[in-house]
Amino acid sequence: MASYKLYYKIGIIGALINIALGLILFVAHDITSYISIFGKVNAGVVVIDNILFSVIAILGVELSRRKRDDGLTTMVVISVAGIIAYPGIFIIGYLIVLVAVVIAIIEKKN
Repeated sequence: MASYKLYYKIGIIGALINIALGLILFVAHDITSYISIFGKVNAGVVVIDNILFSVIAILGVELSRRKRDDGLTTMVVISVAGIIAYPGIFIIGYLIVLVAVVIAIIEKKN
């Protein structure tokens, strides 16, 4: 069995948290609009985009196992974009992905 690094596990957990939050928000269709810095946005659009960002974060985590710098760059870019685009509850998952990147950089220096 392959030994996965700590940053890999944390990155996957952060992305999966965002997917779970997105699905919960999508199922709870009572929330018809999501307040962002640009005004009101349809909740369905926000959830689909957030799930897409989370899938890209998972691909970045997987890519970091093979091409470390490319994967970490993907994780940082998608996390910062997610934090800027989706202020609110989705920040939790993106911050966890950023913590995974910091852990990966610290492991790389050691």
